[in-house]
Amino acid sequence: MARARESVLTRGLVPLALGPGRLRELIPLQLAATDLAAAKASLSTWADPQPAEALAALRGPYSDFYDYDLPWSLAALRALCDAAGLALPPPAGR
Repeated sequence: MARARESVLTRGLVPLALGPGRLRELIPLQLAATDLAAAKASLSTWADPQPAEALAALRGPYSDFYDYDLPWSLAALRALCDAAGLALPPPAGR
């Protein structure tokens, strides 16, 4: 624990990779029509910048996260939509 604490205090934490694969886990927020701009605005100015980056990326189109031409990719989005009782959004939808 002491080594881990020292490492964090001296070198900081490595930023997480925020690619579409990781952010795909947060797509239910987008499907639920969550006000992502309000969520981003509520972040403290001293907060880690990555949550703001993640919220900004989630405002992009669904095609940033799912390939509508690949059945296995589209099936994952369809499963989320079915579970929420929603229609499949268009690729350019937000």
